[in-house]
Amino acid sequence: MSDKHKTKDHAKVRADLEEMDIRPELYPNGTSSQLPASVVNLTKPEKKELCDFFRSVKVTSGYSSNVRKLVHPKEQKFLPMKAYDCDVILTTMLAVGIRNILPEKVCRAIMSLCFFFNAISQKVLDEQTLDDLKRTCLTQYVFLRRISHPRSLTYQYISLFT
Repeated sequence: MSDKHKTKDHAKVRADLEEMDIRPELYPNGTSSQLPASVVNLTKPEKKELCDFFRSVKVTSGYSSNVRKLVHPKEQKFLPMKAYDCDVILTTMLAVGIRNILPEKVCRAIMSLCFFFNAISQKVLDEQTLDDLKRTCLTQYVFLRRISHPRSLTYQYISLFT
């Protein structure tokens, strides 16, 4: 959550937005190194609320690790976790955790991606479901591209559908 060493949101991306003449609210502020916050960025109180949610989740034995132990409360970030725990958080818990934190449109787009990942991780998939998922995911991609930084989403989605 907002790790400055892992983010794709930096001055070059913001300069690209300015060059493309889109999203003027995200242009760099002159000489300041501080960039305006994007709609998908969480503030400290929002991070705290999300971490509190994950620390309050209780799951049945054998479903996943104790999620409470995977969240560092003071630093408000996730600790290293196993792939299965990450899958459970991404496909089921994240959609519930962000409901009251992010704006409704952003929340809907992220929840749609969570549902997409949940659907493709099922044991059985039919062709109709895959076609519906592809259509839904491409629609959400267009929406996310409108609210986020176009450059940061392109490579993830190209690799997802190729």
